[in-house]
Amino acid sequence: MRDADQKIQPRATLAPMTTPFPQRRYAVMLNAQAGRGLALREWPQLEQAMQARGMAYQLISASSGPEACAVLAGLSPDVAALAVGGDGTAHGLLPELTRSGRALGL
Repeated sequence: MRDADQKIQPRATLAPMTTPFPQRRYAVMLNAQAGRGLALREWPQLEQAMQARGMAYQLISASSGPEACAVLAGLSPDVAALAVGGDGTAHGLLPELTRSGRALGL
């Protein structure tokens, strides 16, 4: 057992990143209804963070998984997908992601 006053020491430290994000383009798949509108309410904060980091993105708002997949399929293969929503948003993109091997961020 640990003494209550003893602090837990980290086992490893991470080296600082020289480039925080790879230079790639992102398709932000926003599901405005996810989380009773939480995804839409949080989007401005995420957008601001992406802009501050110089991340190139295209905002895509689709009303269904098949519509989102169709839009994503029409983009260049080097464009990564960022799912902004809930588990249904990511699930709806799976057919296109598995077909294309495209990267996904949640």
